[in-house]
Amino acid sequence: MFRRAGYAVRIECTAWSRAQALVKSDPDGIILNIARTPEREGEYRWLVKTGEVDYGIATTRSDVTSLETALQAGPVVAVRGTPRVTELQAVGPDRNIVQVNDPEQAGRMLISNRVIAWYDTDTGIRRTWAELAPVIRPSFVMVRRVSGYLAGGHSLQGAEQISLGLEQAMMSMREDGSWQAIDLRYSASSK
Repeated sequence: MFRRAGYAVRIECTAWSRAQALVKSDPDGIILNIARTPEREGEYRWLVKTGEVDYGIATTRSDVTSLETALQAGPVVAVRGTPRVTELQAVGPDRNIVQVNDPEQAGRMLISNRVIAWYDTDTGIRRTWAELAPVIRPSFVMVRRVSGYLAGGHSLQGAEQISLGLEQAMMSMREDGSWQAIDLRYSASSK
């Protein structure tokens, strides 16, 4: 999409909370597929909606059917700096919330039974789980659906022009089928 819109990009992977902090002060930075939540609304310039993301709980226990039951049963892990931590904290108790730096850490904790459940995105859970424990299948309890966006900080230079260019590129990609092909590859790699 960036290439089609005429932008050269450099991709950097870092811890999620660090990525959010960096992009807020970077006049050229854009964060990929961040959930647009009420808590974040004023923190970013929302450039283009990339799709819908399902939040849910991965667990190997049949009695875990909600955030409440997960937190009552024992520790629940989520990636630091995500809205999922905020949601868990609203449900409590805080002593049962474990924050980690990346999804792989969360997956390893669930596999080793150090936590009852892992709260993350459906695609994040499936992709990470497939790499860590392809034979074991956790159940997935959907909690809610949120919109994913490309976003920049308020210091992003040319945000309106970038947003318009990315929106046009996305429409073009949807028309020629390349967006759907990428989406299919992404979904298949996470199953």
